[in-house]
Amino acid sequence: MQIEFDQKTVSCRRESFRQTKLIQEHAECIVSDIYEDIGKIVFAKSQLFLKGKDLTAHGASVSVCADISVFYITEGLDRIRCISLSKDFSIDFDSDSIAADSILQVSFSPQGVQARAVNSRKIAVQFSAAAELVAWAADSFAVSVQIGANDQNGLELLEEKKDCLVTTDVTEKSFVISEQLPLQPDGETPTQIICAHAELSCSEQQMIGSKLLLKGGAAISFRYETVSGSVPGYAEQWVPFSVLIDSPGEDAEIGRILLQATALYVTLGEAVNGTQIVETELHAVAQISFQTRIETKYISDMYSTRFPLCCDSCIRTVCTGQSECRHIERAEDQSELDEKTYMTAAVEGEALSCVVRDGKAFASVIVSTVLKADDGSMTGVQKLLSLETPLPSGVCELLGTKVLSREARVEENRVVFSVEAAFDFLCLEYSDLNTVTAAELDEEREYNAAQTPALTLVLKNDHNVWELAKQYRSSMAAITELNEKFDLPENVLMIPQI
Repeated sequence: MQIEFDQKTVSCRRESFRQTKLIQEHAECIVSDIYEDIGKIVFAKSQLFLKGKDLTAHGASVSVCADISVFYITEGLDRIRCISLSKDFSIDFDSDSIAADSILQVSFSPQGVQARAVNSRKIAVQFSAAAELVAWAADSFAVSVQIGANDQNGLELLEEKKDCLVTTDVTEKSFVISEQLPLQPDGETPTQIICAHAELSCSEQQMIGSKLLLKGGAAISFRYETVSGSVPGYAEQWVPFSVLIDSPGEDAEIGRILLQATALYVTLGEAVNGTQIVETELHAVAQISFQTRIETKYISDMYSTRFPLCCDSCIRTVCTGQSECRHIERAEDQSELDEKTYMTAAVEGEALSCVVRDGKAFASVIVSTVLKADDGSMTGVQKLLSLETPLPSGVCELLGTKVLSREARVEENRVVFSVEAAFDFLCLEYSDLNTVTAAELDEEREYNAAQTPALTLVLKNDHNVWELAKQYRSSMAAITELNEKFDLPENVLMIPQI
């Protein structure tokens, strides 16, 4: 006889696909006629914008736009110019695991830009990026498993409970940060913004009823030209934001938050009361997974005291808790200079590769600097700095690496590079649920009760009461009730026939 299971389930989302792709793209640009010829390329910086993500017949496709700024020293070695270009491209993820009803989440991280001068008026660029796609498929999760009346069959059930975090919803919300930022340059009045970069971060999340309030900010940096300045000016502003997002309910917990820029517009506005204004508009999308903490009740084992019973079971790994942590690491290195006297004119830094292996997380940060000599000539120097940090204990995911600060300082005939970076981890706790999924009772082969002793005295040793009850076809309740009546040694049990 097939035992019928009665399951109570909740709708949820299951991570059905996760893949990170490293992509490389190429682009070329021509130096504007108003700019001088290329003397030496010194550094390049990139920003990736998410333009769209779509399900396809074979998986999913993600549309991306890369904005790249290339800085070069002019042929006379006396001025820095910047050339900007954009490149649209798509990334295809082919997999049968991405169902037609999946919800997609995407995140990007730049992996470096290489620029070279094809000739004095043309620049070729190769840039790399890592794109991670996560697909969430519709699913259901059993929160309570029961079977019908079983007294007549002598069924004994081992029922267990476990608190689990189940992903109940995955959603996203687009928002815009629009600000007028005051610009107070140290030198001349700016004439135009030549490049901009934004980095989003979330500093606070709070559930308010059925809404999620996200608070954070965008570190927006930009460089600008002046009429006669040989080095572009640099400014950085912190622009706060807050956004309300619908959640599945008041009991929802926040799973993972991905903030991705979709567009950035920075223009020079009119001066107000003598202060130059920079008009900034950043478009972004917040991708959030919500979890609900539920108590699951399941049957982990069963047997019959009357008939042979064959059970099928499975092990399901579930998340029981999560937390975020950050490790901050620093690195320093140096490069030798010639006998000229130099001063730092510009510094840039960008995180490149970020990998996990052998119980550690590794990242590389390239720091570039433009140095100006006492005779007015300029040169560029770069240094690749490596950082590492031990992984937090337990199971964890590396969310990413963020450059907190970078510096290039001149000391006598050398330049010292230093960088501080943060490794962000998501620490997860998991448990295995050993669950009975099906059972069949052989009612044609009833046990012969006459062959079973009415009372058995056993040494408990390392066995628990359930294991002994199952072995001797008794029950936990009968064993407990009988042994409470007698004062026996701690390791001795009486097992009655039932």
